[in-house]
Amino acid sequence: MGQSLPFGTADEAAIAALDGIMQKSIKERHEYGGYIFQIGSGKEAKFYYTTPLDKSSDPKGGTLPPPKLPADAKLVATMHTHPFNEDTYDDPDDPSTLVKPPRFSQDQDVPGRRTFEAAWQKRSPGPIDMYVIDIHSEVDVLEGKRGKRGESERVVRKCSDKTCK
Repeated sequence: MGQSLPFGTADEAAIAALDGIMQKSIKERHEYGGYIFQIGSGKEAKFYYTTPLDKSSDPKGGTLPPPKLPADAKLVATMHTHPFNEDTYDDPDDPSTLVKPPRFSQDQDVPGRRTFEAAWQKRSPGPIDMYVIDIHSEVDVLEGKRGKRGESERVVRKCSDKTCK
């Protein structure tokens, strides 16, 4: 597993990584994902993503192989694609009436994700966020306090097509 060029923030790294794989993910109808890690701290911190991004074990989720990070790296986030159109519309003739399915579930999740994150806390303490991109190029992140119910969702980049409200 390699690493990307450096980025100033985890958000920038996630957008670059997910944009780079989304069309392939849609074409293959299979989720892809990877990891974002930090090297350095404070103003010197740089963020990288693992390359190449991997296919998940199942088309609509599943697991990814654990990351092999540089010795001085801190794991800060996981990321994956949502290449399926599961949207509905209040008015089928009006794309702006888009109703998206939930991007994250507080109660159900890919089996083993929390176990994976708990194990990583021993090597790389701190929150592990989760980024996702959808078919509208919207990037969201479930941030902070991984493994607890204190998580909060934030839009990193709004959608970029006619479905944007």
